[in-house]
Amino acid sequence: MWLISLCFKKKTKTVNSTTKDIVEVIGAHVKLKLLKKNKFHNDFYMGLCPFHKELTESFMVIPSSQKYHCFSCGADGGVDDFIKNLEANN
Repeated sequence: MWLISLCFKKKTKTVNSTTKDIVEVIGAHVKLKLLKKNKFHNDFYMGLCPFHKELTESFMVIPSSQKYHCFSCGADGGVDDFIKNLEANN
């Protein structure tokens, strides 16, 4: 699980208060499964990445940091990045 925290230590953009919650935005396009927090991490969601075809869930959404990351294709970012990537792939 330490790998998860390493992936999200990059610079983060400030999320406006008017910006929608990342789980709501991504959940409209990806079926997300809630994984409960343990003593090391907060709650997070897993699902199939919308940017490539896959059979196992490698797409993670972390509401506390408003970030997502795919461990297969390396896509990551915030709400704005998700929307840009989704529009670019369609």
